[in-house]
Amino acid sequence: MQPELAALAEANVAANRMEERITVIADDMRHLTATTTGGVMDVVVCNPPFRRPGTGRLNPSGQRAVARHEIAIGLPDILKVARRMVKTRGRLVIIQAGERLGELMGHLRSLGIEPKRLRTVHADGESEAKLVLVEGRPGGGTGLTIMPPLFLNDGDAPSAEVRTMMMP
Repeated sequence: MQPELAALAEANVAANRMEERITVIADDMRHLTATTTGGVMDVVVCNPPFRRPGTGRLNPSGQRAVARHEIAIGLPDILKVARRMVKTRGRLVIIQAGERLGELMGHLRSLGIEPKRLRTVHADGESEAKLVLVEGRPGGGTGLTIMPPLFLNDGDAPSAEVRTMMMP
């Protein structure tokens, strides 16, 4: 749906020499099936729009608006496609706005995806979590591990953990 962003993703995959492990598919995700992708996946990573329609300031850039707001597809439909594409006992990893955590957990469970790990993401040690990282497993048993928070910044610089993530 967003060819420019798919091209950017492909460039990142190549820059990290992950072509053998990661395939970028530039298509409307509602059209994805195991047949069109070569099978169901061990891991599906999803960065859906954070904002519901009619909430927040709509970015004047069409690309950014679609990426940030549920204009083209909503969270429930995104999760349905993700569930269809991930193996039973595979992993779905999703980032979402912290304010939507309850909604996300409800949708996951309604689709038979059990939340297994949760990590909050904070700008720094003084701020509330703006984002959450959630890993779910279709057919997984109950039990949620709450991981230590991820702090993006330490003062005016990226935190040590973020610097490590950014290393090649």
